[in-house]
Amino acid sequence: MKQIAVSQGDTRRVEKLRQRLYSRMPLIGGWRGLRASQALARDGSPEALAVLEEAASHSDDGREGAASLEALRKLAEQGHTGAQESLCRLVIEYAHAGALETAVAAHYAPRDEHQRALFLFLSEQWDSYDSLDFDHSLLEAVYMAADESLRRRVADKARQHGRVEWIGAAVGGRKSRRLGEMGEMEWEAVVAVL
Repeated sequence: MKQIAVSQGDTRRVEKLRQRLYSRMPLIGGWRGLRASQALARDGSPEALAVLEEAASHSDDGREGAASLEALRKLAEQGHTGAQESLCRLVIEYAHAGALETAVAAHYAPRDEHQRALFLFLSEQWDSYDSLDFDHSLLEAVYMAADESLRRRVADKARQHGRVEWIGAAVGGRKSRRLGEMGEMEWEAVVAVL
């Protein structure tokens, strides 16, 4: 993978914009935050996108999140693949409803096939998921590496939609590597799916 050189000045600039984004100054704090999100979108660097993504993950908590989500949407519409990936990550990591709506409507998906399989599963795009992960090995690999919160969300989706392929991921594949590690939530989901 090609390394992107980031100057110290660029890092400081992004950090200043981050501080402005979360500004709580009376009367002008919202305006400063909006301008900061627009400047971060114009920057478009991975560091700037990370700040926008972080703020957008809290979009229910305040104006900086909504402004950041909107900045990511506009950037993604212009074909910026980093912004498209950020929207997909918001869906995977935070179950972000606004990012989900945008990503599904615009047919965005992560480039990494493991993340793409997980995104398609969580966004209920079953035909696309089935054609990508026909043997369910991608879901299994992601599920094995996931934290408890993500496993719970995958299990909930599987239970809601009767997706039996998830059971293979939950138990650890054909060799049942996770069978002894499965928690109560996973066992309940397996029973519900069956």
